[in-house]
Order: sequence, then structure tokens, then C-alpha cells
Amino acid sequence: MKKILGLIVLGIGFLTQEVNAADLYVPGSYTTIQSAINAATNGDTVLVNNGTYIENINFLGKGITVQSVNGTTSTIIDGNASSSVVTFNSGEGTNSVLSGFTIQNGRAHSGGGICCRSSSSPTITNCTISGNSANYDGGGIYCSFSSLAISNCTISGNSANYGGGIFCHSSSSPAITNCTISGNSADSAGGGICCISSSPTVVNSILWGDTPHEIYLSGGSINITYSDIQGGYAGEGNIAANPQFVGGGDYHLQAYSPCIDVGSNTAVPAWLTTDKDGNPRIVRTVDMGAYEFQGTPTSTYIIVIPTQGIVGSMVTISGA
Repeated sequence: MKKILGLIVLGIGFLTQEVNAADLYVPGSYTTIQSAINAATNGDTVLVNNGTYIENINFLGKGITVQSVNGTTSTIIDGNASSSVVTFNSGEGTNSVLSGFTIQNGRAHSGGGICCRSSSSPTITNCTISGNSANYDGGGIYCSFSSLAISNCTISGNSANYGGGIFCHSSSSPAITNCTISGNSADSAGGGICCISSSPTVVNSILWGDTPHEIYLSGGSINITYSDIQGGYAGEGNIAANPQFVGGGDYHLQAYSPCIDVGSNTAVPAWLTTDKDGNPRIVRTVDMGAYEFQGTPTSTYIIVIPTQGIVGSMVTISGA
């Protein structure tokens, strides 16, 4: 009887914890994101309305969701070039979620945009991580002894000595799914991803236009599948073709992109039902990159037509 009562009490405890989960609004009840995090308890959601928030936030080990109301174009966390914009360094797990922000103007020794240390494994989704820098490693994201999950993110325009986009070392194993990593730079190695003694996985993603390397590996391993890698990379389903971004900092795919309908549906987590825009993640076969093309893709053919006095002229013909 005591054992049964104990189970009942335990069940009531779980129920109470779930019922007591709260939404904390910024601005509203709290003027800053960090003040809302400070007040939050496990299971709570911090909902952030439109605006640019100049602050550097730390999840403090809490299993909470920090989420924008209207997405990356409307909700920006600006690190004021004073430190990492977002820090996870207290053993956060997958239920520590950052979603729907532009993370910009962070500057730190390691992890200008996002810094993950000390066995932290947060979930980072639907974010734009851009314009951050690190004096040493991980301009966009830095992970040490961490296994974060990164999905539906664009990581661009970040810089560091090592790992302009992402730097991982010390047995880190980040899972990178349906991300676009482009236009990042490193002074020494790994413009896109620098991996040292770690084992990240990359699937359904695009690495294009990073310098000096898309990927730099020293010790450990990196498993890349169903991804578009400039210069090519061994792995099932990988391609090496210009992804045909819209351009001008817009990483949506044009209708004739080779990244459309060539990803792996089985590699998409069950909870990842939408893309970075909130559109259906799988329309037919999942696309590579952060954005799922929603229209009808086309094939584009380049035909050289000789003309009088000219070697040839280029004509582009698109067909289904």
C-alpha cells in the first residue's frame, strides 16, 4: 500500500510541475530577456516580442524555452560586442531551447554568437546567427564537451581564428540538421566548421562560400550526409553544386536549385515539422538547407547558340 501511495504522490508531483509551467513575457512582465530567465523555472517558456535586445544572456542550467513571438527578422539579440550573445555553461540539456532569434554582434575569446561548455546539450532552432566574431575560436558557435542540436539555422558572416561558423572540440558531438552555413571566415582553419577531437554529424545542410575551408578536421571524425558541400565531401547523398541562393544575404533557394528534393526524409527529427519560415519542412522530399522550397522546382539548361560573327551566345531555358 505504501508503494502504491508513493507512486500516486509521485504522479501528482509530475502533474503539478506540468500544470505550473508558465509563460513569461518580454517586454511585459520583464524588461529584459535575462531577467525573465532569472525568474523562470524548469518547463517555463520565455516569449520575446519584437525588438532589438542589447544584452548577453545565460540559460543558467534551466530547462526552459526562450522563443521569439514573430521570428528572426523581428526579434534580435545584440551582444554589443562585449561577450558571447548566448551562453550555455551549466550542463543544460535538450529541453533548454533557443528558438527564433537573430543572434548578432557578439564578440568573445570563444563563441561570439553562442558559447556551449561544460557538458551542455541545448536545442538551437530557427535562428539566424550572423555578424559575430571570436578572437580565437567559434565566431558563430563554440562547443566544448557539448552535444547541442542545431536545426533550421542560417549561420553566416561570422569570423574567428578557427571555425568562423562553428568550432567544436574536446569530445563534442553537435547534430546539425537542415542548416545553411555560408559566408563565414577563419584566419587559420575551418571557415564553415572546424572540428578538433570531436564527432559532429551534418545532414540535409549546405556549406558554401566559407573561407578558407568549408570543413577542417583534426582528430575525431565528422559524418556528413545528404548535404551540399563546396569542393565536395565524402558521404551518402552529398553533392557539390552551387546551391543557387536567392542572393544578397537571402539564403532561400531558387526554383532551379540542385538542393531541392534531394535530402533525407528519415534524417529529419519527428518534431522538426516546419522550416525556418514556419512552412512545412517536408513538401515532397526534404530540401537541403534551412528553407524548404514551397513552389514547383524547375530544371535549367544552358544552351550555346552560335550566331554570325560571335562564337556563341548563352540562352537559359527552364523546363519542368
